[in-house]
Amino acid sequence: MNRYTIKKTFIGSCIAFISLTVLVTQEGTRSLDEALNRFFNTFQTQFGIIIARDIGQLTSQLNLSLIALLIASVLIYRQELKSASRLLLGLLGTSLSVTLIKNMVGIARPLNAAILEGGFAFPSGHTATSFFISFWILFSLSKTKEKRLFKYIGAISAVLFGILVAGSRLYLGVHWFSDILGGILLALIWALGTQLLIKERRKD
Repeated sequence: MNRYTIKKTFIGSCIAFISLTVLVTQEGTRSLDEALNRFFNTFQTQFGIIIARDIGQLTSQLNLSLIALLIASVLIYRQELKSASRLLLGLLGTSLSVTLIKNMVGIARPLNAAILEGGFAFPSGHTATSFFISFWILFSLSKTKEKRLFKYIGAISAVLFGILVAGSRLYLGVHWFSDILGGILLALIWALGTQLLIKERRKD
């Protein structure tokens, strides 16, 4: 993805996220959110809830941040400072943005959630954090000189990771679909933004 494409996608993602946020606050997504909430609720089982709950606990923002710090430490040791900077800056920005927007928008979580979850719903913090890491991996793979098979396996694994985390939140009923979509868009904004920001610094 060249710089021009990244800029266009970044702007488009920002517009999409702002539009979604306005739509959510005006209850424009309510019908779809409630329909999908009921749909996922019909598939809940005790075993499935336990698995989804454990996925959520393992992929909390704290745990993913600790893993990111470990990865960044390895990258810094290998002198891959730009990649480490994108990871840390993007993850920090994603986490702070999620917290700020949640409190500004104040969307309540579904009442029929399978587990008790505190705080507001929009956007999904688990989804934003996991998808930012997924996008970071995809960008990183695009710059490596590894074999094509390695890149394919890495890319598929990264995407499946994000989908697994987001899906578990929908399955548990702790988020609306719009929360998940908002988390993905916010993650994409930070992934693209850090790509642009670090590249600009490199040219100074």
